[in-house]
Amino acid sequence: MEHGSNATAPHIDAQRTGYTFTGWDKDFTHVTESLTVTAQYTLNTYTVTFKDWNGAVLAVETVEHGSDATALHTDPQRTGYTFTGWDTGFTHVTGNLTVTAQYTLNTYTVTFKDWNGNELKVEIVEHGSAATLTSVDPQRTGYTFTGWDMDLTHVTGNLTVTAQYTLNAYTVTFEDWNGNELEEEIVEHGSEATAPHTDPQRTGYTFTGWDMDFTQVTGNLVVTAQYTLNTYTVTFEDWNGAVLAVETVEHGSDAIAPHTDPQRTGYAFAGWDTGFTQVTGNLVVTAQYRLEALYLWGDQIVPFAPGFSQSSGSQSFEHDHLHLKADGASRSERTYVTAVPVNLTDVRFIYIRWVNDGSFSSSNRSELIASTVQSDSCLTFNARLERRNAFTETNSVYVTNLSGDYYIRVHAHTHSTPSSLTSNLKVYEITLVY
Repeated sequence: MEHGSNATAPHIDAQRTGYTFTGWDKDFTHVTESLTVTAQYTLNTYTVTFKDWNGAVLAVETVEHGSDATALHTDPQRTGYTFTGWDTGFTHVTGNLTVTAQYTLNTYTVTFKDWNGNELKVEIVEHGSAATLTSVDPQRTGYTFTGWDMDLTHVTGNLTVTAQYTLNAYTVTFEDWNGNELEEEIVEHGSEATAPHTDPQRTGYTFTGWDMDFTQVTGNLVVTAQYTLNTYTVTFEDWNGAVLAVETVEHGSDAIAPHTDPQRTGYAFAGWDTGFTQVTGNLVVTAQYRLEALYLWGDQIVPFAPGFSQSSGSQSFEHDHLHLKADGASRSERTYVTAVPVNLTDVRFIYIRWVNDGSFSSSNRSELIASTVQSDSCLTFNARLERRNAFTETNSVYVTNLSGDYYIRVHAHTHSTPSSLTSNLKVYEITLVY
């Protein structure tokens, strides 16, 4: 190069990795001597930008070529995610750099437990997602599942979820034999229902309890009253208390009397003192009798007025405060009366035995007219007994529609004189037939 001339630098700037060429270390115009010209450089610096997942700038750092950028002192946060680092390295930086935070979506353990702590299921759920058990709800005897003790639709952390239940309640209905409702009660599972305080009643039956147990109720119940048909003792007794038969009869049924009528000497069986159809309780049925014949003998038949004639007219006389009046007639008469009153209820007829020891002609005859006396009144039976000869005879007088105690009066007379005939006429037996 000629003295004083200018040197020409290389057409292409010198290159140095990581540096920027800034020129030469000395001037090389108007060269006057030999020169060594050295290229000059400055070390490059770069911008390292730290950004979050959404582009937000977290930090900006200037880093010299080949140096390392320094990450944030605190890891960036993102709800529901865990920071895992950066998307590119920032050691030995050789250029401008944008570094973006990297995350992984959090997952949580959701543990499903039953009321007693038993584990039903463990599920891994991403942040913000819903946990699901199964399509079948958990079961607990006597309880109804109502859900879980916390929300599962937006999980944001590890959870232990416990099944929730309500204790079941049941309806216990107490019914009578005919379906009528006696009482209704709400009872919790496993508890005891309370029966009506008063036992139900059913005519002719005895309540024996209920058709099922209700001490530990596990469901809706209809409990029905149970009964046994009452049975009664029907005792057939004789007039003297002797037991003739004993029969057990269900309520409302008929008892059956002994197949053979009971017997009592001198009496006729007349039936029973009470009915025994449709029996509704224990019963004592007593045999009833009536006298087949009641005999009144001579010492119970008192004669009065041994004889009187027409001239005597009507005569009165007393016997045991009983006022008797003999009818006057144109013939000899004699009156007989029982010494005691006799119950004539159900009497059918009266037999009278009498005798007249006198002598009779065909025109003479004796007659007896029987009547009853109660107080001062006389009831005449419309029957006359007549005999023409002197012999003992029995005749009957029919009696109807009488009830109660009566004296029996027999008025005897003859259709002839002398009166000795009547004197010889005697009534000595009266028989009442039922």
